[in-house]
Amino acid sequence: MNNKNVENNILINEIVELEYEMFDKVIGINGREPCQNDYKTFYIMRCSQHKVFSKQTLESYKDDLIKAKIENRNLVTEKYGYMMEISDNDYYERVLKNRLPLCTKEKIDLINNIMFILNRENDKFKKNHSKTHEKLRFNNQEKVITMEDYIFGELKTYSKRTLENWISDIVYLIIKGENIFETIQKQIINFYNFEDLDKTIIKII
Repeated sequence: MNNKNVENNILINEIVELEYEMFDKVIGINGREPCQNDYKTFYIMRCSQHKVFSKQTLESYKDDLIKAKIENRNLVTEKYGYMMEISDNDYYERVLKNRLPLCTKEKIDLINNIMFILNRENDKFKKNHSKTHEKLRFNNQEKVITMEDYIFGELKTYSKRTLENWISDIVYLIIKGENIFETIQKQIINFYNFEDLDKTIIKII
């Protein structure tokens, strides 16, 4: 393992610790959820996602987490709130919208661009890995929480700088001929020692 990978892994571990500290404090409608006690799965899923991004992006996101912590904000709670804009827009507009930080037009434009790219990459992923894609539930028309909801909610918690770095990394992956969804699932395979991508157990955090 080269020095760059070591540095990134240290950074990712620091990020996941900050994230879990927030995740652990989330209070849902039904109280504490069982997944909040499953640190191992949380670590694997978050680490697998973060591994696709550059050191610059990771450092920017870590800064977002630290800033939020100083301001006594819980980005995971905010993420779940923003998700409702898609999954239950009526409740979001009535109850949550005015309680969450307002996103600037610049951020919204970046998020829309990212979601456009991700939808396109998702279509490619679906063609090659239909079984795994079904478990991801990306852009599902049914009334369920989808991967799209999670990603959208999370992106809205990012700073403009992190979003700019995020989109640069995704474009770089595409230029290299890689698919972000496939790359993340391969990371999960490495953790669970599965034989191939379509045997990956998908758990959404």
